[in-house]
Amino acid sequence: MPESALRGYIDPAELAVIEATENQAGPLSDSQSEHAPPLSTLINLDDFEEVAKGYLPANAWAYYSSGADDEISKRNNRRAYQKVALRPRILKKVSSIDTTTSILGHAVSLPVYMSPVGIAKLAHPDGECALARGAGKEGIAQVLANSSSMSIEQVRAARTAEDQPLFLQLYVNKDIQRSVELVKRAVEAGARGIWITVDSPVVGKRESDERLNLAVTVRPSLHFWKTSILIFV
Repeated sequence: MPESALRGYIDPAELAVIEATENQAGPLSDSQSEHAPPLSTLINLDDFEEVAKGYLPANAWAYYSSGADDEISKRNNRRAYQKVALRPRILKKVSSIDTTTSILGHAVSLPVYMSPVGIAKLAHPDGECALARGAGKEGIAQVLANSSSMSIEQVRAARTAEDQPLFLQLYVNKDIQRSVELVKRAVEAGARGIWITVDSPVVGKRESDERLNLAVTVRPSLHFWKTSILIFV
């Protein structure tokens, strides 16, 4: 093509930055939140999953949704819950139903608790503090993840009631003193118990995360081809 068709140059480094930015983990923007469907339209857990997949950054979705290796255990867990059947009680008085119970001696409104999932700030700027407010509003217990994006002191301050049960998950560190210090902080912050996670002697092989990281890091290889790319129109 003639030299007059030249419209400029593109630095390969800029292409890498663009690709990385598109996959960068971060909370939803205000515009994304405004266009998310109303909460009342989400009927079941699958609905929440579909919305999260469409609105969360790629890194965040991979972290929250994926399991280790071929995700066999993840699929088996879902099938296990589907095997649980509720037997209806016909012609029984159900005008007053009580679902309250206790977990480790602490009163809760349902026999469920908020499991520890790290880095909640990927989905919302308030992170685990927002979860603490939600748990308090619904009267359920919260287990704060070892990899929480908010400190246990911040989460404690975000609770809606002083007697709201808050537990801490602990992965025992090779440097045992670090774990000791974390437990001390949890006790001082009012944690009602320490939940020790023992199923991860080594870090799980999370393939979805690996694929996403690979998609971002391979872009700088463009640097080895040319120092610039010409664009003709």
